[in-house]
Amino acid sequence: MSRVHTYDPRFSAIKKMQKNGKNASTMLQDNRNLILQLIREHGEISRKQLAEESGLQQATVTIIMKELLEQGLVRENGMIDGGNGRRVKSFTMMQQFYTIVVRLTGVYIKIALFDLHIQPLYVQKIFFETEDYIEEVLGLIEKHIKEIEKIVDKEKILSIIIGVEHLYRLMNNDYAIWDEQRQQYCPIGKLVYQKIGYKTFVNRAINFSSYEAWDRYKEYKHMDDDYAMMVNVQLSYDLEGAIIVNNELLYGMEGLCGQLRDLPIDRNSGKTYKDVVTVPALLQRAKELLYEYPDSCIAQKEELNVRDIIAGYGRGDALCKKVYEEVVYYLGYLFAQILNLLDPDVILIGDEIPALMGFVEELQKEASKYTSEDKAKRIGTFLAERQTKNDPALVGGAKYVFDLLFSDIGIF
Repeated sequence: MSRVHTYDPRFSAIKKMQKNGKNASTMLQDNRNLILQLIREHGEISRKQLAEESGLQQATVTIIMKELLEQGLVRENGMIDGGNGRRVKSFTMMQQFYTIVVRLTGVYIKIALFDLHIQPLYVQKIFFETEDYIEEVLGLIEKHIKEIEKIVDKEKILSIIIGVEHLYRLMNNDYAIWDEQRQQYCPIGKLVYQKIGYKTFVNRAINFSSYEAWDRYKEYKHMDDDYAMMVNVQLSYDLEGAIIVNNELLYGMEGLCGQLRDLPIDRNSGKTYKDVVTVPALLQRAKELLYEYPDSCIAQKEELNVRDIIAGYGRGDALCKKVYEEVVYYLGYLFAQILNLLDPDVILIGDEIPALMGFVEELQKEASKYTSEDKAKRIGTFLAERQTKNDPALVGGAKYVFDLLFSDIGIF
């Protein structure tokens, strides 16, 4: 079984091949992977462009392309401008490749199928207490994978990638969770691989979210190099963070670097950020405030969802605004300390927050009380409507595994 242990983002995939110490077979596979990655990234590309961007001889590119065409991994895609007024053949990926992404939290499972273009073809969210019995988790995953296999050819599914939260601990190169029934820690990646059979990768969901955020941040800033530091924070049923420095994600000794949920909010109360700025805490706070705001738009909700509070905030509902004003109060101070300590280029916050500039501006204003205004302006978010199919952990996981399989490991 293979699994992700350290990041190798796609921005460094196009690199000089390290030939020392490699035999001819290994070098050839590296070259194949590099060519496939370039074709995938460009959409369509000519042999000449492949040679220029890979640094390989055109004759080597021609040999590799012949193999890839015969194997059905790429196909001809018409003529494109080859420079000097010439038209040349272009090549593109065959599109029958997919990956399954699973996100495991303490209260729900998300399962999605993505194609090469990171388009979701199947997305399900199942509320389920995942931390009790690993067999039930495995059964749910298997059930939905059988549904996915009715949609696409299972031979074209390259892998399963699993994003986990703090309940899972990095142990023996896998992420494991305590199972009450078995009375032992169970490695989720190994068990999924044994039960289902696909190549399986496991990492923290926040790391996959950060991979997606880093990708978008670089594109937004038009960055040509990788020298930057980003802190990415996701507010969901947990409060987790990740730190990326120059394309490298910091893991920490137990793989939990960036765990913000357990930080105390002050010296005296005994409360942590888990108690004040996670989804369960926000839902509880909203219910408490109903006595103060009986006319709130959420007052008649039988089953209150955090998205209801976010929607109410956008409509100016007093109760909902109060809930997220408290979020601003707590996170503003926390982010100021991160800015003072690490001096990152950017802090991005996402997941269950109002995707509104007004919310971000309030967060910046609160942080500026404890750090400089210039630093506070480094706090931001991607202003997009939150939907399950756009979950950054799912999207980032799909991007990461395709990048990994097409650049370093190879899709075979």
